[in-house]
This record gives sequence, structure tokens and C-alpha cells, in this order.
Amino acid sequence: MRRSVLALLVVAGCKGASVSPPVPPDSGLATASATPEPEAEPESVTLSFADFNGDTLETCSDITMLARPHMQKGWVEKLRASNASRDGGAAPGHTHQPLRKPCAEQFPDRPVLATCSQPMTAFDGGGGAASLLSYYTIEILESDAEMKGCLRNRDEWKALPHDADGYMEALSAAASRRLAKMKGGRGL
Repeated sequence: MRRSVLALLVVAGCKGASVSPPVPPDSGLATASATPEPEAEPESVTLSFADFNGDTLETCSDITMLARPHMQKGWVEKLRASNASRDGGAAPGHTHQPLRKPCAEQFPDRPVLATCSQPMTAFDGGGGAASLLSYYTIEILESDAEMKGCLRNRDEWKALPHDADGYMEALSAAASRRLAKMKGGRGL
């Protein structure tokens, strides 16, 4: 599989009721609270990254993490650093771009040809992660390697039918890109 989606293991504090040690009623401490503040519930944060082949958007990843607020910043920074380092191993002409918005908001005018989604996986302690990888070009889907990789990971694969309008538009755009390359290669 040419693209891999990161699943981030987020481990936060354990859930459960806090237990105070018994206090004798005549000790003078019975009115003081020994119960710590309840821990904040996990919150969701989504990071998105686009992958380009030259000037063409191929895929976009939305990675959603569920973490307690005090842990989010550290995990977000680790994920950003991990994804930023991916460009070093990318094929020539490929770039990996962090986004400020989720993929669907960033690229509303682009038909999504296929998706590979990893459902939210909850981890002990109240954290978890999920991902959605969206495919935008016919070229990356010319073989079934992406679908095979998605299903091998037991993730969910969905694709537009080949007679759908969005698929036909993407097929036409791919043909136009190929024609432009051929003309550019001959100096026309």
C-alpha cells in the first residue's frame, strides 16, 4: 500500500470513581473533602494531511484522536512531527502537507473516489484513535493495491461505482493530465 494511515495509541488516566479512605467521624477531618476533582472527559481533535504527486492531490488523511485535554497537546505534536518526517521517505515529486481543516472542508470541490476508514478504537484509560483516508485520483486507484491494503488491515473500503458522475469526471481529468504530459514531453 503506497499510503499508510497512522493510528495513534492514546493512553490517558484511568476512569472510575475515586475512593477516599474512611475517616472517623470524631477526628475533625470528616467535613474536609479528600476526594480529588474528577478527571475531564476525553475530547476529540482531528489532524488532516494532504498528499500530492507533483501538483495533483492524490489522498487526504483525517486522523481523529480522543484524549483527555491535558494529554492532547503532547500527542498532537508527536503526530504532527511523525507526519512531517514522512516527506523524507516520499517518492520524488510527492509531498505531504499538513492542513488546517478536515479534508472534506479543505477540498469540497473534489469528488472522493474511494475511502479507507479505520473506526474509533478505544483504549484503556479513555483514549482512542480513528482515521479516514480519502482518494482523489484515478491513477492511485488503477490497481487494487490500495483496496487490498485497506482490507488487510481490517478497515472499511468504500468506492464510487465506475459509472457514477464523480468517477467519470475523475477519469476525464486523468485523461487530460496524461494528454498534457504527452504534449509537454514532445515540446508541443
